[in-house]
Amino acid sequence: MVVKSEDSSGLVIFYLPERITDRQLEWVYQNEMILSKYSVIGAYNLQKISDEVKWENFYGMDKIKKEINRKYLVGKSGLKNK
Repeated sequence: MVVKSEDSSGLVIFYLPERITDRQLEWVYQNEMILSKYSVIGAYNLQKISDEVKWENFYGMDKIKKEINRKYLVGKSGLKNK
């Protein structure tokens, strides 16, 4: 996971990989208060479906955390992304 921010414009962007690690999940929750100060929070979300790679984009910390949790659980269980 990569997080880029631009403090002067209040923008933070997440680049979410196919799987989320323990450390990535922990980092998001430890820095949630810092991230909430940004006015625009968006994500580019890598999706691999049937060997086809697609990028989905969305906004909002709640949606991003939901997707991070889903990818973390999918990675832990060894299931494919759906």
